[in-house]
Formats: sequence, C-alpha cells, structure tokens
Amino acid sequence: MERSLGKFDEKAIREALFNFVVGCYHLVDWVKVYHPKLKPKVFSLLNQNKYLRACRDLCNASKHVNLDITRGSYEKYPPVLSDVEHSATGQTSPSGIAKFRVKLQFADGDRIPIEEFITKVMEEWKKFFNDKGIK
Repeated sequence: MERSLGKFDEKAIREALFNFVVGCYHLVDWVKVYHPKLKPKVFSLLNQNKYLRACRDLCNASKHVNLDITRGSYEKYPPVLSDVEHSATGQTSPSGIAKFRVKLQFADGDRIPIEEFITKVMEEWKKFFNDKGIK
C-alpha cells in the first residue's frame, strides 16, 4: 500500500486497498477456525468496530452486484462506509505526477485518509490478538 501511495498510481492503490481489506476482514475466519472459543468475541469485535466493518463493506461490495442490506448481519449492523474518494493535493511528485489523497467517508460523518484507516484497522487487530494471547 505504501509503495502504491508513493507512486500515486490509482489502480495500484485500489488493488492494494482491496487486498488489505480482504486480508483484514477474513482474519475473522482464521480466528473462528483456529480459536473456535473466540468466535463470539471476534464477531463482537467485527460488529462493534466501524473500521473492521468498513473492511467488510468493501469486501462485500466488491464481490456482489447487488448487496441486500435488509437481511443477515447487515440488518443489525448496516454498512458504515458511504464513499471512497480521492482528491488532488495541489502538489506533484518528482516525476511530475499529480499527488492525491485517498479518503474514506463514513456514514457517521468521519472522513479519514486511507493511511489512518489502515493504522486503525491494524491497531484493532493487534489489540484483539494481544488481549486474547494469540501470537
């Protein structure tokens, strides 16, 4: 992700973001399989944390043409993400490429740079793994 952001390559950033959210969202599956007693706790983490839910939203939106948010976990825990956008910074890279920032817009009004989102997701998983003694 860092390399993609440094190159200001929109396609590479989209691919890196997709790979990041898929990996982070599917950590839930790994915890369920290798630590089945933690299944309720990992689902609670997912459902209560808007950054992990944003990973869920991006994963599901990328693989479904129509996403029915009136059933399943979406009924109780609706999407938290309303948009992914990029904007110019007014600067250019040494190679002359226009620099831009990628931001996530949340339904609650928060709008954060992708770097901050990544940090928050990683911090949540690190805290969960440390608290549960998972190495």
